[in-house]
Amino acid sequence: MIEPQSVRSQIGTTNTGKTHSAASVVCLFALAILLVISQIILAKASRYITHVEVHQWRPALTLMALLIFPGAILFAAMPSLARLPPTRLLLAGMIATGIAMRICHLGTIAIAETDHFRYLWDGAVLASGHNPYAIAPADAVKASHLAALARTGNTILAGINFPEYRSIYPGFAQLLFAIAHSLTPWSLDGLRLILLASDITTVALLITLLRANGLSPLWAAAYWLNPLVVIVAANQAHIDAALPPFILGSVIFVSARRPALAATSLALAVGIKVWPLLLVPLFIRQLWPDTRKIAVLLSVGAITTLAVLGPLLYSTLASGSGLTAYAGGWAMNNPFYLWITWTFWATLPTSIPSDQILRAVLVLATCAIVFTQTCTPIASLRDLITRALVSTAALFYLSPTEFPWYALWFLPLAAAIACRPLLLAPVLLPTYFAFFPLAESGIRQWYHYGLSFAHGLPILAWLAWNYRHRRIS
Repeated sequence: MIEPQSVRSQIGTTNTGKTHSAASVVCLFALAILLVISQIILAKASRYITHVEVHQWRPALTLMALLIFPGAILFAAMPSLARLPPTRLLLAGMIATGIAMRICHLGTIAIAETDHFRYLWDGAVLASGHNPYAIAPADAVKASHLAALARTGNTILAGINFPEYRSIYPGFAQLLFAIAHSLTPWSLDGLRLILLASDITTVALLITLLRANGLSPLWAAAYWLNPLVVIVAANQAHIDAALPPFILGSVIFVSARRPALAATSLALAVGIKVWPLLLVPLFIRQLWPDTRKIAVLLSVGAITTLAVLGPLLYSTLASGSGLTAYAGGWAMNNPFYLWITWTFWATLPTSIPSDQILRAVLVLATCAIVFTQTCTPIASLRDLITRALVSTAALFYLSPTEFPWYALWFLPLAAAIACRPLLLAPVLLPTYFAFFPLAESGIRQWYHYGLSFAHGLPILAWLAWNYRHRRIS
């Protein structure tokens, strides 16, 4: 019996769909294996890519290759991945892959970084019942109440960058350091476990937000499986990796018009890094014109923020404050800022504080961008996330310091609305590690004024093209 044409067509379509589905699963499995293997290699090579060794070309290029190459493949695969049905099996595989990528870094040496020494010292000081803002690490041996601790942690003290400055980290970050020290004294693994829990919470919140925005929850892989994100959290244990669940949580709570929870979550984020205070005007706009809820947001937020930020701010009144030094002098990985600064130095009299003026201009520009996001009513959750993303990405790209781990400020928000230009950032940011061998060769200016354009210029150009295209449309 001859089948009707329509039946044959349906059978052909079904078989083709099954073939494509099977091929997609094979490709996803291969991608997962590639991502995990790249992290295993990095974990095994960590002892050869320390902050000292990364000043040589071979370790630096190895690190960049193992971050950029698999990151680029993941970035290219994301649109195809997001078109697949988000089955429980696929979501479970995505989550399992991310966990595997992270746990292989337990017990390893921090790659190309020294910030963790400050974390470990601050955590030990607080866990011992002392004030981490009171004494600079360089003076710890001279302080009678810290002398014994300094002898026990002498190798940690010796590795701290800028030991003449007191701690720059707010109160909630200090609490996390102390908990980590209680879990694994003088070891990064305690903080790595805390950040693993933070990342798992982040991916759960991302899946929730993506579904609420009508997007595939598989877009969470753009953050969860990114090699740079994994290195920053699971190997280097940068405290910035603790921010995302509190930022995303505060957005969810304020969108649901629950001001007390939104304020608490945002204040805890401020207790890790100060900058989330920039989101307060946007949250007020979300709750407008309900003055009672705005009052709850501000009062609860002020109390919680004072608790986690007050001791750090008080410490800035004395000399040797790390926060004061950072705000007034740090600059790295922002070529636009460095070129403008160089131009000022070359053309203006030295009596004009051009660097301070430029920093003030950038602060005002960031505040102006944040203000523009509050000028019109917020239409939806996606609209709220988009405005928060604009504010945080502007803060990053206008900041004089654009360290790769700072990208974690905006990457979860970019993943929550599948903003591909900004999701390209962690693919390009590993070029930062070329700075170290160039500096060792005495040509650091090649990075500062040239190569550092590689991580930001393509993204800014893509965003500008998208903006122009929408205006024309």
